[in-house]
Amino acid sequence: MRIIICCLLTALSFGSVFAQSLERFVIGSAGMYTENDSMAFDMTVGEAVTASLQSGTIILLQGFHKGGEGMTTSIDPQEVAMDYSLYPNPTTDRIFLQLTAEKAVSIQIRLLDIQGKQTDIPVQQYDRLRQLRTEMNLAHLPAGIYVLQIASEEQGPLKSFRIAKQ
Repeated sequence: MRIIICCLLTALSFGSVFAQSLERFVIGSAGMYTENDSMAFDMTVGEAVTASLQSGTIILLQGFHKGGEGMTTSIDPQEVAMDYSLYPNPTTDRIFLQLTAEKAVSIQIRLLDIQGKQTDIPVQQYDRLRQLRTEMNLAHLPAGIYVLQIASEEQGPLKSFRIAKQ
C-alpha cells in the first residue's frame, strides 16, 4: 500500500512540475476604445498561449483570457427616460400621442400594419424635443391592428403600441 501511495504522489508531483513549465506568449493583440454622446465601447482581442499541440499540418493553440486588468467589453447606452400616452385605443378615426422626455431627444414616429409594412401615413420626424402632443388621422385606413413605433437615432426603437382600428 505504501508503494502505491508513493508512486501516486511521485506521479502527481511530476505532473504539476511539468504543468508549471509551460511558456506563455501572445499570438495576437488588438483593441480599441471609442465613445460618443450616447455610448462608450471598449474592447480587446488577444489571448495568451499556454500550450500547443500538432498533428500533421494542424496546430491547436490553447490559452486563456485573464479579465479584470483593464480589459472590458461594454456598451453603455445613456437611455433617456420617457413617459408615453396614446388614446383612444381602440379608435375609429384618430389617435393622440403625448410624450415627455427627461432631456431633449430626436425621434421618428411611424405607423405600420400588422405585417410590419409602412402604411401610407408619412413618418413623422421630430428633432430635439422634450414634450410632444400629436394627432394621427386613421379614418382612411381599413379596420385592423396597427403598430405605432417610436424610435430614436441614438437608441433605436423606444416604444411600440398596438392600435386597434375599428
